[in-house]
Amino acid sequence: MNILDLIDYLKKMGYKFHNLDTNEPFLKINGTKIIFNIVNKKYKVEGISVGHERILDLTRPENYSVVMFLIKLLKKGYSKNVISLEKRWQLGHNDSGSLDVMLKNPINNDIYMIEIKSQSEINKYVNLNNEKKLKQVFSYAIQEKTTKIISFYSYDFSENKDMFYNVYTEDILKESQNVDDFFERWNKVFDKSDYISNNKIFNSRQSVKKYSQLENITNNDTKTLFNQFATILRLHSISDKPNAFIKMINLFLAKINDEITSDKKFEERIWKRYLDMWWCNPYPTGKI
Repeated sequence: MNILDLIDYLKKMGYKFHNLDTNEPFLKINGTKIIFNIVNKKYKVEGISVGHERILDLTRPENYSVVMFLIKLLKKGYSKNVISLEKRWQLGHNDSGSLDVMLKNPINNDIYMIEIKSQSEINKYVNLNNEKKLKQVFSYAIQEKTTKIISFYSYDFSENKDMFYNVYTEDILKESQNVDDFFERWNKVFDKSDYISNNKIFNSRQSVKKYSQLENITNNDTKTLFNQFATILRLHSISDKPNAFIKMINLFLAKINDEITSDKKFEERIWKRYLDMWWCNPYPTGKI
């Protein structure tokens, strides 16, 4: 894709351009101009703070997704005054890093952090084996304790859809001492909901996954689950780890059985008595 392809794509999606007969056509989204410089292969958004101009460079594939995300924010009604591009933080004594997009609520200082990648990069980036890069973004949240969400985002131009990989951080940050602690406490599962479209401005809530949205468990998933169970036992200094592990597995299986045999909608249900039964007697039938 190049800058002319992007303009054509946006026109096909119904966006109205002005000054198309010049080298600087522009869109207006809720009163905010997004200007495209065809000669320099760059764009700019009037009134948005930019820490480094590389994010405006449309020779970089990921920045096409940045444009789509900014359009999404402005359409939703987010003010240009709450959006920052390429905000920087320290990484140790000598290094620093920057985040593609940050949203900050001027009323209560809630922060949403968004790192944006091209469609070809996003799956590799959110792979749990990419721990170093994930931790770099998480480290920004450690420095900004009012962070509510960390998102990894891309736009799929072939399918015309947003791709979100979200981590809701509020509860984890309360308990985490550093970025390694944060990574260990995180359950290693990304929420994939479009919290921008599905919620009011700065009022995002983690979505409840429906049965139809579940994905098949892979061998890597089972390893991740095992490590998460081990982490819980370690964090809470459980002495009888084998017995506790068996009970945790039974609780997990009990919940799966409850969901499969119910109406297949993940709604709030009272199942405490069921869990208590499994916790007190994990083998009521004498079998595993």
